[in-house]
Amino acid sequence: MNLHDADEYCRQKAAPPGGSFYYSILFYPEHLRRDLRALHALGIELEEIITECSDPGVMRIKFAWWQDEIMRLYQHAARHPVSRALANVITRHDIQQHQLQEIISNVEQLTAMTQPPSMQEVLMMFGKGPGLVWRLSAKICGHQKPETMTLAGEMGGLFSCFHILQQPARSGTGPAAQCTPQERSLLIQDIQKMLTHYCAVFPAADRYRQLHILIMGHIIAGTCEKIQRNGKLQALTPLKKLWMAWRLQRRYRSS
Repeated sequence: MNLHDADEYCRQKAAPPGGSFYYSILFYPEHLRRDLRALHALGIELEEIITECSDPGVMRIKFAWWQDEIMRLYQHAARHPVSRALANVITRHDIQQHQLQEIISNVEQLTAMTQPPSMQEVLMMFGKGPGLVWRLSAKICGHQKPETMTLAGEMGGLFSCFHILQQPARSGTGPAAQCTPQERSLLIQDIQKMLTHYCAVFPAADRYRQLHILIMGHIIAGTCEKIQRNGKLQALTPLKKLWMAWRLQRRYRSS
């Protein structure tokens, strides 16, 4: 598989047209979109192990395979299209092997949840795994304020938790499997409140650089609000997402 094919794989995995991430990076230059798609495609591959595997033993094997694949990536012997696409990204942005392997280990720990997570656990556990993907993407985009990285990690953890809660629990493990419908509803309500707060306090100096995080935050907060209003899992329309993304990039570009 050549680099073009690997990039296209990441495009379809992380940012298919109409998806929230597609609109969150829409106003970035292509080279930046490409790097972000590769990084976030890795996060999605790992989340899909939780949401799509029905056998905990198979899940462990898949996570172990990805640990080995990251080792191969840094030995210039990557096999998977996502890791092939990451080969240039890790060099351009000084992303270390231990950081990617830490993401894998921490996402795997989510499968060990035996009760519905509290919001504190969501911020801690999801922030250490999927949130690290978002901290690295914040690094790729650049920042001035140190608190930006903390917010990127916590918001990214909330994004991931929301995504997993929307998926059917196939294995009986992980956060989605532990939640009753009422507990899921309360978590979605808390996610909406936290994201609304984080978007409001995000450092002004970094808002335009970190546009993708803020757009994603507003889209997911808006989706949570729609779910609460209608009482069932629903997504915003692509047109609504485009309008939110366009409005936010105009607001932060001029601020």
